[in-house]
Amino acid sequence: MILKLAWRNIWRNKRRSLITIASIMVAIFLAIFMRSIQLGMYANMIRNVVGNYSGYVQVHAKGYWAEQSLNNGFEVDDDLTSKILAVKGVTNIVPRLSNFALASAKDLTKGLNITGMDAQKEAFMKPIEDRLISGHVFRKENEVVIGKKVAGYFKTSLGDTLVFIGQGYHGSNAAGKFVISGVIDMKNPLLNQSTVLMDLKAFQNYLDAPNVVTNLVILKNEYTNETQLAHRLAQALDSNTYEVMDWHEMQPEIDQTIQVDSIGGLIMIAILYMIITFGIFGTVLMMVQERMYELGIMVSIGMKKLKLAAIIFLETILLSLMGVILGMIAVSPVVYYYHINPIDLSNAGSKGIESFGFEPIIPALLDPSIYSTHGLIVLGIAMLIGFYPIWIILRLNPIKAMRA
Repeated sequence: MILKLAWRNIWRNKRRSLITIASIMVAIFLAIFMRSIQLGMYANMIRNVVGNYSGYVQVHAKGYWAEQSLNNGFEVDDDLTSKILAVKGVTNIVPRLSNFALASAKDLTKGLNITGMDAQKEAFMKPIEDRLISGHVFRKENEVVIGKKVAGYFKTSLGDTLVFIGQGYHGSNAAGKFVISGVIDMKNPLLNQSTVLMDLKAFQNYLDAPNVVTNLVILKNEYTNETQLAHRLAQALDSNTYEVMDWHEMQPEIDQTIQVDSIGGLIMIAILYMIITFGIFGTVLMMVQERMYELGIMVSIGMKKLKLAAIIFLETILLSLMGVILGMIAVSPVVYYYHINPIDLSNAGSKGIESFGFEPIIPALLDPSIYSTHGLIVLGIAMLIGFYPIWIILRLNPIKAMRA
């Protein structure tokens, strides 16, 4: 009965109700779309830099991250492997060996970061072949795959030779010629301009560092929290020998960039909700004031104030709920479209975006929690505003109300 009366009362003034529903719908549309775009950009950056390359959790020798020297590498044995794999949430281990070297081709020289990889184990994370633009993954000991901006800098093509000069294990000299077998797109501008990939065994031989690695990338279950996983690994391993770090510690600049940028987006959404709050409150205020005479009559003839308050409260909730549902329905195809077809910023200031490590595209994030969060926020605002007519009705004096 109360629901039926509330529904009828909403449509007594159709124009006002439709304007209120439309304003809530627009607010929900903008809030969900803005947040989907913002979080989609973050997710894309984390996936490119963290999920597809550095990993969410890594194990190093103690002190390696502070001084990333080849001499701080370590050997992986069966005991270490079994300890790591026994930790809850760990699915696999990907060994890597990283070191810097001076690369030359013709009259050009550039300092590069060379990473030795086991192509078969990398496939558990993301196959190297999936990132290739041209060529093939290293099949011989003297072959390398280079980032697309490295190829652009040296003006090289497949089959050309790069000369590497660097320092090997324990101060030994490391020099060699390597053939470019492939060009890769790391989906991150900073990585594309400094990355060279080489077979792990070949790189160990080049550096005179047999069985030595600098990083163990820990692969995890999809729903395992990386911070909790890092904590469990740290407890399982000898803290005097190894250090365990998640991506928040290894790449704090990404985390900080996301946090700072996210605050700006949340401020814009907060302003949007302030506007919609006053819009809903104005509607409720008018709804109560123009019906004071009617409310006084109903209380006078014996209707309980609590029932009357419940009807008006329900009217506010129904108006908001309709706006929320319509907003969600309207924004869904737009979010889905930009999820499949990301916004391309390659021709609009992409250099500035790339300097922060962002790929110049912005895909929308398909995440039900975005919908539920903003829907509940609006309904929460409506519930808070709904207490105003309850307060007015519980203090209502029927005689004064009928004279108003």
